[in-house]
Amino acid sequence: MKKSILCGLFLLSSTSSFAMIDQEGVIHLSGYIYSATCELDINNQGPKDVGVNMGRYPTSSFSKIGDEVGGNGGFGQIKVSLKNCPSTGDLAVSFNGSTLAGNNEILNLDNAATGDTAQGLGIHVYSESDLNKPLNLDGSEIVKTAVSNSAEHEEGFVARYVSTAENVVSGEANATLNFRVTYK
Repeated sequence: MKKSILCGLFLLSSTSSFAMIDQEGVIHLSGYIYSATCELDINNQGPKDVGVNMGRYPTSSFSKIGDEVGGNGGFGQIKVSLKNCPSTGDLAVSFNGSTLAGNNEILNLDNAATGDTAQGLGIHVYSESDLNKPLNLDGSEIVKTAVSNSAEHEEGFVARYVSTAENVVSGEANATLNFRVTYK
């Protein structure tokens, strides 16, 4: 009997020492509140009506239909930058402009019917991630990128002149390209 009383007392004393805890601490909560929209910037010129320098090239650079020039040394570069966005999301970019009849990959030059405009040229636009296939410029092709663990992201594109005729005639070679950027 003595043994069972001693065992019982031992068990009671050992469990009570494990059940007691009294400790204090601090929990630090952190985060960031962002606006409902990201900040968009194109070529460090703001979100709208930006200019892209395409460069100057001789007509002799185009010897046959499909020849391309430009897109090097900073010319034709289009940088779409997002800042202060949610750290994860899907970026989608599309372009829309007046395209060559029968070819949505070639952007027409502005004022193509006037005497001051170059003839036999258009513009291809490429994603920097695929410089082998020009984008459709009728708004139907969307370049999508999943963004993770970053509140900032940059997507690059390259514009190049492309000959659309055997003979290219010199002149102004300007074009207008609309864009749409979404981040969800």
